[in-house]
Amino acid sequence: MVSVRALYDGHQLQLLEKVNIHSTQEVIVVFPYLDSNTPDDDISAIEIANMVQDSGALGFLANEQEDIYSDEDIKQLMACGL
Repeated sequence: MVSVRALYDGHQLQLLEKVNIHSTQEVIVVFPYLDSNTPDDDISAIEIANMVQDSGALGFLANEQEDIYSDEDIKQLMACGL
């Protein structure tokens, strides 16, 4: 998953950084701040997490072909402090 900051003017998204992707990709657009001064109108982190989970965007994690690291790899990374 790649997160990229962008601006939205009501019609188009303008990415604020370069993305090195050369094929069609499904994306999730999250608006963390609404046009409101009331905190109750803002989207909570839990709501965002639930939306991402329910969207299927993380479905690749269930694919064994995407599981490129073994338990031993993870142990070595942890030993290095990464």
